[in-house]
Amino acid sequence: MILRKLFFKSNKGKDPSYRKRQIDGTLQDLLQQLKSSDDFNDITIKEGTRPLKFYYFYSLVDKEMVQRDILPYLQSENIHSLEDIKKSVPIEDMIITKDIETIQQQILSGSCMVEIGEQSKEVILIKASMNKNRDVTIPEVEFSVVGPKEAFVESLETNLNLIRNRLPIPELKVEELTVGKISKAKVAILSIEGITNEENVNTLRQHIQDIEIDSVIDSSYIVQLISDNQHSPFPQLIDTERPDRVAAVLAEGKVAFIVDGAPHGIIAPTTLVEFFSAFEDYFLNWITASFFRLIRLFAVMFSILITPIYVAVLTYHNELIPKDLLGVLVTSRREIPLPPILEAIFLELAIELLREASSLQGLEI
Repeated sequence: MILRKLFFKSNKGKDPSYRKRQIDGTLQDLLQQLKSSDDFNDITIKEGTRPLKFYYFYSLVDKEMVQRDILPYLQSENIHSLEDIKKSVPIEDMIITKDIETIQQQILSGSCMVEIGEQSKEVILIKASMNKNRDVTIPEVEFSVVGPKEAFVESLETNLNLIRNRLPIPELKVEELTVGKISKAKVAILSIEGITNEENVNTLRQHIQDIEIDSVIDSSYIVQLISDNQHSPFPQLIDTERPDRVAAVLAEGKVAFIVDGAPHGIIAPTTLVEFFSAFEDYFLNWITASFFRLIRLFAVMFSILITPIYVAVLTYHNELIPKDLLGVLVTSRREIPLPPILEAIFLELAIELLREASSLQGLEI
């Protein structure tokens, strides 16, 4: 499937308005554009000189909610204005507006639009979005024996709920931004007033606002765009799937952000030591936790240095090898036509190829 897509030509360069989509025209122009989609419904509830019309995307709204809580009340004889609808329909989240950009954004977010009169400028938007999200499950990557067993999901509201349940204080501030000209992804910046350094919050906000991209599908997109060194192969921000870890670092004065649709939270700023710590360390005795961190540090250093040490000793420093072991190494390498450095490179490359091949086992050609 991926290889097949490479043969299709892109229209981005042909359409000058692709990257600068502005909401121009009237409400009727917007409706005409939305009606070109088969999942957009246009229902005339009342006819006459001032017809009452009902619009929505059936793929975005909760159909049961529409049939139960909206349509029966709109058919009432007491409905003559938008204010009457706001008083009659038993739904709290409703707004009356004539701003075309707001109307488009709300309809594409799962709201229903009601219009009274074909030439009316104002409409009422009723929130009836369908929320289909997976349940909160145990962490799959940052699994721990002790501590909470909850992980983030793809719903931004659910993730914020998991954090606020652990930090039920008014000082916890959530600031929502929108990123992506096409995707309009929501990004929530979290901080605790009075604890978090405001300079860090302002810096993160400015970096996110400066992003110019068409679509944001996951938080990793933003991580790559706001990193100080985008060409560095090393991580610069901490990615976590545990809401308890985000709540803990917020209490320590850090700042975090969550992207709607991504089951991960991003923590900033970070230090090198934090990449060698697991959140399970916070539930252990400080001696045990420090020992485990030293073990991780040793494991990383060992994996980095063992290959160059092996090549250097075999090639230039044979005197470091014990005599009993030297004879065995010479005998084992007698039939190998490659020098140690090429042997090590081919071995590392083979391991990486096997790992990548295992991750592409579901690829369609």
